[in-house]
Parts: sequence; C-alpha cells; structure tokens
Amino acid sequence: MRATFLCVLLLLALSSSSQATRESKTAFAAPFSPTLPSPRRSLRGAAGMVLSCAPAVEEIARSPWKLGEDHPAARSAKVVEVFRYLEQHPARLSGTEMGYEPSDIMARRKGRSFLDTPALSLTPEDMPTSAPGDYAKLACAALQLACGGLDECHNIVTPLSWDAPTLFGGAPVESEARSEATLLHHLVHLREGQHVGEFGTGWNNSGFWAGALGEHPVLSQAHVAALLLARDSDRLERCMAADHPDGKLVPRRFLGLCLAAQRDGDAELVGFCEGVENAMLRLAFEEAFARV
Repeated sequence: MRATFLCVLLLLALSSSSQATRESKTAFAAPFSPTLPSPRRSLRGAAGMVLSCAPAVEEIARSPWKLGEDHPAARSAKVVEVFRYLEQHPARLSGTEMGYEPSDIMARRKGRSFLDTPALSLTPEDMPTSAPGDYAKLACAALQLACGGLDECHNIVTPLSWDAPTLFGGAPVESEARSEATLLHHLVHLREGQHVGEFGTGWNNSGFWAGALGEHPVLSQAHVAALLLARDSDRLERCMAADHPDGKLVPRRFLGLCLAAQRDGDAELVGFCEGVENAMLRLAFEEAFARV
C-alpha cells in the first residue's frame, strides 16, 4: 500500500512539473546537462554493429529519404508512403513544441502538422516482420519523429531509456534496444529546440541525452555524412575538423551548432544542420530496422 501511494505521488509530481514548464515562456538557452536520474546503460555493446540493409552513407547524405525498391522495408506499402512524404517534406530545424501527453490524446490535438502526415497511422506492425518488438517500435518512432511526431516518438522511447514512470510513456521497460532509444530520445529534444518542455528547453534536454549516448555506432556514420555535406564549404569543413576530429560526430557540439544556426538565422548553418539531422534520423531508422 505504501509503495502504491508513493508511486501515485511520483506520477502527480511529474504531471505538475510537465504542466508548469509548458506554460513557461519559450527561450533559447545554451545546452547543459541538468541534474536528472541517469538513463540506464545499454545491455549490449554498440560498437561494431553492421547496418546490413542500409544504403551507403554517401547515398543517405545526398538523398536521406530515398528508399530503394530492393530495401526490405519497401515490402510495406505504408512505410513506402512515409518515405515518399519525407522526400518532399524532410525534417526542418525549426523547433516544435511538445505536449507531453499520451499519443491518443495528441492525435486529437488540432493544429499539429503531424496529423496530416502518413506517419500518423504508422504502427510497428507496418514494419515487415513476423514478430514486431522493441526494434520495430523504434523504427516506427524514427519515421514518426522525422515527420514531426515528436510526442509519438517520445512516448515510445521514454520507457525504453528512462528509469522513472511517466504519464505519457508508462512504466520503464527493460530492453536490449536502450541504446537506440537513447539516440532517438536525444533527437526528439533536438527537434523540440527552443521550446520549454519537461526539463528546460529542448536544447537543454537534448544535451542531457547527448551525454548518455556513449560510443554509439550511428555517430560514426553521421560523421561521414556530415563531412560529405560540408565538403563544398571551407567554413563547414573547418567546423568539422575543429569540433568533430575523432571520426565520429560529437552530439553536444552538433547541438550547439544547431542552436547557433537557428538563433542567428544563419542560412548556411541551418541547411547543414538540417542535412545532418535528416541523415541521423535515417541512420537511426536503419539501425533499428536492421534488428527487426
């Protein structure tokens, strides 16, 4: 009885905190790592993972949402529809406000552009697999996030990467997919941007999850994509050499670049950040889909 009472108090506190922060004024702020419970470590080693069904990184950098006919995901008409939508409407850097409510409630919120995308009705069962599990959920979540479904993605990744129960994501779940969920958790709040959410701005929260990523394989792939996207600009090449020198994208530094690009309205930086962000979203999809 005492444990149940404490659990109820915790859920009420989380709900009150979320409501209070949503009512706060949106603002830009430098990324920082707030004092929060540590996300759980991945149960598996991420190094050395092979993205077996992914196109070459060069292709992803050039056309992140092109889905080849021979890709296993192309067996799903629904997934193909989402990719075609993203080819015309790739992810943008401008921040998106989140609601921090269950997905069924968010689906009834008027004015959300996500409601007009084919990803709204996308489910893990749409992934061509006989037994949808956590990786199918994350592949679905990556596509929903790319289409602007921040809350829908957040509600999937939170119980897989966060120790505490939430009103929107439910109880925490032990899963070998924690590393992939952590990556998407970082990208959710990167897309939230300047808006104030559950723990400061999206920039702030994204910085926390960036610190939790560790040696994630997508960071090396994203580094290659970023170098390709920067190769026609001396300025961007210098930025990559100075901030990302060790063969992998440094999430906190990329986050800082995105913040500066949006804050200053720097068209070149915005275009570069959007290119890298879309590549990371596609790579996150490929990593999860490879394990479906």
